[in-house]
Amino acid sequence: MEHKNNVAGRNNLLLEANGSVTKYREKFCLIIANNIISAAKGMKMAPDAHLNDGLIDLIIIRSNKTIHLVHIFARVYEGRHTELEEVEYRQVKWFKVTTFREDTKTPEKEDDPQTAEEVVDIDGELKGSTPFECKVVPR
Repeated sequence: MEHKNNVAGRNNLLLEANGSVTKYREKFCLIIANNIISAAKGMKMAPDAHLNDGLIDLIIIRSNKTIHLVHIFARVYEGRHTELEEVEYRQVKWFKVTTFREDTKTPEKEDDPQTAEEVVDIDGELKGSTPFECKVVPR
């Protein structure tokens, strides 16, 4: 699957999750991974999340305009952002994010020169760069 808004000057994102692959070509694309409902100060970021269900709740926010982001985040406190067209909500056991340059094809492997590093923020801390992979580890 591919979501596309032709906008110059940004990187593209490849999301692999539970065997499914989706390309995003957006000006803004944000992936939030939660395993509990709330984030920050009471935002219902992942309204269907359960700590013990063995799943990561992915919230994918994509937009071509800054004003859309304002509209989306205004609805987060009530957990209603997942109803919007610009927001995808998935529950997965694992996911991987790879970014690649806007003017190239999808990279074939991690060390492909077409990949482009993006910063990974984990709970407010800059903890690395893409490609980034995360999976649920059973007890």
